[in-house]
Amino acid sequence: MPLIITAGKRTSKRGVYSCVSVHRLSAIAALVLALGSHIASGGPDDAVTRDPDAFNLGVLGAEGNPTKEPSGIKIAAVHKEGPAAAGGLQEGDHIIAVGGATFPKNKDAIHAFVEFLEKASSRKGATLTLNVLRAGKHEAVKITLPFLGPHVSSCPSRCVRCEKMIDGSLAFLANLQKENGAFESKLGGTSGAVVVTSLCGLALLASGSTPEDGPYAEHIRKAMSFVTENAGKDDKKGREAGEPNWNQTNWSLGYAPIFLVSYLKKKDDPAIRKRLEEISAKIVENQERSGGWAHGPGGPNALNYLELEVMSNVCLTALGLMNQIGIKPPGEAVERAIRYVEECSDGGGGVGYSTRDGQKGMGDPGRTAGAIVALWTLGRQRHPLFGKMAAYYTMRIGDLVNGHVSPVMHCTSGGIAAHLLGPKVWAKFMQPFRLEFMAARRPDGGFSARPTEETRQLRSNTDRSLGDAWTTASYLLILQLPKGRLAF
Repeated sequence: MPLIITAGKRTSKRGVYSCVSVHRLSAIAALVLALGSHIASGGPDDAVTRDPDAFNLGVLGAEGNPTKEPSGIKIAAVHKEGPAAAGGLQEGDHIIAVGGATFPKNKDAIHAFVEFLEKASSRKGATLTLNVLRAGKHEAVKITLPFLGPHVSSCPSRCVRCEKMIDGSLAFLANLQKENGAFESKLGGTSGAVVVTSLCGLALLASGSTPEDGPYAEHIRKAMSFVTENAGKDDKKGREAGEPNWNQTNWSLGYAPIFLVSYLKKKDDPAIRKRLEEISAKIVENQERSGGWAHGPGGPNALNYLELEVMSNVCLTALGLMNQIGIKPPGEAVERAIRYVEECSDGGGGVGYSTRDGQKGMGDPGRTAGAIVALWTLGRQRHPLFGKMAAYYTMRIGDLVNGHVSPVMHCTSGGIAAHLLGPKVWAKFMQPFRLEFMAARRPDGGFSARPTEETRQLRSNTDRSLGDAWTTASYLLILQLPKGRLAF
């Protein structure tokens, strides 16, 4: 994920597992704190949460974690405004059944519960009885859910309910914009703000608003001004200052064009085009000898490594999109970068964290999806690696939510890749992720981050730390991809 120094991930034949040792976990956690992150609730300010890394529970207005014995969900927080609070659900309640129906043991408890909520809220005046254990006693808590209407099989496309949900989340996102045009990032300084603001700009453009028309036209223009002014700036010094290298500017240089190219396709502007030419040149200048990119210039970072493949995905995507509007990168730089991506793979399609020992070839669906997007924007669908990556990714779509450091970024890359690969892959992507999205969306319109095994180990959730703008814009971007309003 952008904006923090990360360790790698290994993949065994049986699945994905973390290769981050205990001392490296501690080091990463320390780096997160040093970069100014903090664990936030990921929900409204009125949520009181003992466990800051719990699952949001969709329209309920509460957060919780799955349990095995008995199978169910233990409530970690109840928001003051929402159906859960109105119905008397309490922090610490253990939901063991819904209307007398126990949780299926062969299904994810969060998804099963959200399915209950989604079905109930599709009916007018629906009341859901939650069977809970409270202080060792059985209680029945009756929850009245808002009527949201039914979903359709083509969700999120041509679905009135999803469109209403998207509209509410767009309004929520727009309200997070600052006067200077930025959307808040609680991690990564100036680079973090550029990354998050670029993503928010994309989400607003995907809604159908343009720089000149629509309810979010002014928000889009202000986002553009902030991004063009600040892309490539960073308030973290590199090792040339005799300190650990915290420089993160390649993230802002990579994300800015992904937004600005879509902006230019709606409204041409010679000043933005000139700025993109400067950004393109800077991305090429910052390319390492290997062909890959580090978090930023200035030599090895504070964990003493240089390149990471995911950074190549972002920079190559930026170069590919700028090439589409006539800002052509040097061909040699692109070829070196593609060779670096190939070297991170074991030849079977899965793209590893880097070319370093223990990371080369250790494939990951989110990283692989990012590489698919990069090669697609460069017009390299016939590259020998492309088809292998597409096959690898399609078989492992369900693992995106466990992505290293930022599952939200992995899911975003995965959604874009699925959209580009066609209707069958998109349908396969949406099958597990529709409930993931429904669970993440809060009654206030924002989307919350989800915990993973890795975030539990780190006791820090980067997606949650980045804040509501990051998660909400990411999910909005994914849900609006079928509208086809962006540069990819």
